Amino acid sequence: MSFFGGCINRGEQVRAAELMGADLDYVGTRFINTLQSRAPQGHQQMIIDAISTDIIHTPAVTGVHSNFMKQSLAAAGYDMQALLEPGSVNFGAKLTPTGSDSSKAWQDVWSAGHGVAGIFDTPDCDTLIDQMIEEYANTFMPQS
Repeated sequence: MSFFGGCINRGEQVRAAELMGADLDYVGTRFINTLQSRAPQGHQQMIIDAISTDIIHTPAVTGVHSNFMKQSLAAAGYDMQALLEPGSVNFGAKLTPTGSDSSKAWQDVWSAGHGVAGIFDTPDCDTLIDQMIEEYANTFMPQS
């Protein structure tokens, strides 16, 4: 079994991954921006405003490589210069934001994937899923 994840926001992208051999697709960031998500409104708005270069893949917050939004890292007091310069972060250690005893991953520092560049709204889950199903189906029978 193979799976594909990353930048999957639309039904056409699910179909493209399937055509490349994926049995399953992982749709993550897109569901942060739904009405049913428990993500704070600021997190959802940051995703709408973000572009792919606003995502930093770093172990600095949790000790495990994860994608975080650059703006939330800066707001939480992380040393952005240390995060952005190759080789300057001790990848075996967790960083602590300036003036803080600990980092709060996913509470104060928000995660998202590079697919943020294709997210412009915050629909309810039913609407999003129906839309993705329709987009997927239209790859078989394009509308004229």
